Amino acid sequence: MTDKKTDTTVSKNDTVENTLKQWAIDKAELVNENTNLKEELAKAKHKLLELDNIVQSDIRADAIMRITMRSNFTRGELESLPVNDLLKIEETLSKTKGVDATYKPIRAGTASESQSRMTAGNLFGKSRKEILDMGGDF
Repeated sequence: MTDKKTDTTVSKNDTVENTLKQWAIDKAELVNENTNLKEELAKAKHKLLELDNIVQSDIRADAIMRITMRSNFTRGELESLPVNDLLKIEETLSKTKGVDATYKPIRAGTASESQSRMTAGNLFGKSRKEILDMGGDF
């Protein structure tokens, strides 16, 4: 009977050892696959950054061209700005189409008589007639 126990023990140990060896092989394969996938991901990220830089450069060049055509900005002033700022400037310029962009400064408070037309008092809640009576115009 001792022989049967030994045989059973040996066969159980062999099964466990074989299972452990198979797991070690599987683990090595998975580690290798994981390493390969990480390398592919790094290459894909690098390629994506290259493509993004190309697209950003094209957008930047187009925006600078359109802005310089419609404004007094120089190319040098615009080169250092981020793409988002350039797009905001372009959007703002597109909304001012046909508008005379000459402005007079407006200051709050009182001013001398010669500069009285360059100030604005508190006009909240005032009607058109009240503003005209104060010397304002439309």
